[in-house]
Order: sequence, then structure tokens, then C-alpha cells
Amino acid sequence: MWPPIVRARAGRASLIATFILRTTSSVSPLSCRESPDGYAMARPPARMPDAPRQPSDPASVYEDFRRDIMPYPMNTTHPRFWAWYMGSGTVMGALADFLASALNPNVGGINHVAPLVEKQVIDWTLEMVGFPADSSGLLTSGCSAANLIGLAVARNVKAGYDVRREGLQGAKTFLGLTLETQRDVLLFLVEEHMSREILETIGRAGEFEQRPGSGIAFQIDVEDAVGVSHQVSELKAVVEEEI
Repeated sequence: MWPPIVRARAGRASLIATFILRTTSSVSPLSCRESPDGYAMARPPARMPDAPRQPSDPASVYEDFRRDIMPYPMNTTHPRFWAWYMGSGTVMGALADFLASALNPNVGGINHVAPLVEKQVIDWTLEMVGFPADSSGLLTSGCSAANLIGLAVARNVKAGYDVRREGLQGAKTFLGLTLETQRDVLLFLVEEHMSREILETIGRAGEFEQRPGSGIAFQIDVEDAVGVSHQVSELKAVVEEEI
């Protein structure tokens, strides 16, 4: 047996829910009895009440609801509200919301019953749609959140790398250098006897050893090349002097 105060409050909640459902569902046709503009006309910004500094009387708040909110519903509680993605409001739906709001759980974890209830509902859904029993799911606040989570899951699965660790654009490197930004590549064709000295000079000028990641320099033997004969004749004397 519930205590008297609990019975009284539960009875009042039942009366309010019944009043809301009966009032809105009796509207015919499905459109609102009054234009929502009436709310703006009744409460223009200049006459909007200031934010309350103290708790308000519940009866006064409910009267505000009846006067300023109830006349302008979307009418989802109407028995013939079938046209959009949400269905009609029901007494059991209102009761379920009431009970859930009373518990106000966080289902992100911790050892309590709410995550188990969520898992049970997900398991029922998997069975109804024919998904494998080891599939997973998540209850969301609505379709928009579900679509966003679905896109995130598809991105994570199909990206081919750890998106949470490497970001939307997976870091790509070549010999320790990131390729995310533009890089300049300089090629020098030099005489083999002078290649080591030139390589070290480039390294010192670029401070490649002092600043890791700033650049690299390496040499590759070239067996043959065309288009450099005019340079060979000019450099021949210089190379002979250096050697």
C-alpha cells in the first residue's frame, strides 16, 4: 500500500495526464484550435515575465501551462495523428516517461539496473528484426542521434585505421616525415667524387640532425643520364681541381 502522500501525488499525475490526453485528442480536425502565433501575441517579449528568483507554486505553474501551452499543441496525442515519424501519445507512454524521469538514471555504466533494462530492450529488438544475437545496439533520444551514431560507427569501421587515435585524416609519413602538409623535393645530380661533401653540406644547411622531422637528404647512384652534357663540360675543370 502506498503512503497517502504518494497516492495523492500519483492520483494528481493521473488526472493531469488524463486531462491532457482528453483535451488534445478531442480537437477536430488534427490542427491546433488556435494558431501558435497566439502564444507570441499573448506573451510578447516586452511582457514576458522575468526569470523566477524563488520556487513557483505548482498550481500556478500548471495554470500557466493550461493557459499558455495547452492551446497550441502539435496534437501528437490525437488518435488520428499518423502522418509523421512519431506516433500518437498514449497513457502508458506517459506513465513510462513519468517512471523513467522519477528514477532519472545514467545508463553509461555503474552497477545498477538501468543498463540491464536497456540491454534487454536491445536484445528484443535484435530478435524482432532478425539480427544475430551477438549484435549490439544503443537506445537514443531520437532518430537524429541514431543517424549520427550510425554514421560514426560506419566511419570507424570502414576507415581502415583508428580514427579516435589518428583523427579523421590518418597521419601518413614517409621516412619519418609527415605528408599532411606540402613538402619540397630537391634533386641534385652531382659528380660521384663530390657527392658526400655536398650531402653533408645540405644536411648542415637544413639542420636535419638538429631538428628531427625538418627534412632528410640521401644519395642514389645514377648509372646514366641524358640532357646534362652541357653541364659536364663546364664542370669538368672544377671537378679535376677538387679531386
